Amino acid sequence: MSVSQTKPDESGREPDNQDESGVGTLQHRSATTDDNADDVDRVFDVLANRRRRQILYLLDDAENNAAEVPELASTIAAWEEGIADPVSVTYDDRKSVQAAVYQHHAPKMAAADLVEFDKRACRLELDPDVDVDALLDRTPEPADDGDNRALSAVSVSAVALATTVSHLASPAVVSGPVAVVVLVVCACALAGLAHDAYTNDD
Repeated sequence: MSVSQTKPDESGREPDNQDESGVGTLQHRSATTDDNADDVDRVFDVLANRRRRQILYLLDDAENNAAEVPELASTIAAWEEGIADPVSVTYDDRKSVQAAVYQHHAPKMAAADLVEFDKRACRLELDPDVDVDALLDRTPEPADDGDNRALSAVSVSAVALATTVSHLASPAVVSGPVAVVVLVVCACALAGLAHDAYTNDD
């Protein structure tokens, strides 16, 4: 029986049987995967901030999907202050938001390839390949976090009050259909309060 042996090269070392091209392909795929992961991280970092999400909303609705930073800042400041007309936003409030957008938010969004940021013109334009609806699962209007907290708090209060009434009221009074009526009235009344709290700043 013959046994094949690997012949050593001129240096006396046996050649490496590992496929170098295969290793190169694996390294390339690993690098590509890391690059894609970095891109995803940058996008999620952008979407984690409420002001940057609002900028995407505004650009998606703007003519030619572009707007100047002062215009964006006025609208965002109006939302945050509960002002119906962005024109009524004070100079200080607008400048504060504008500085944050120009110096911080816009560069991050541009780095994630979501927008094109023209610093000289102070202008943002949505990248044509960006689908804002898909990214944000868009709702009719971006709500302020304070509104959401208020709505949740009032809703919880409604449940708590209805439960308290059912326990404290006399069994002779609150029984059968009467108990149901009391609970329904409490729930409806506080649901109305919740709606008012949610829509008060719109």
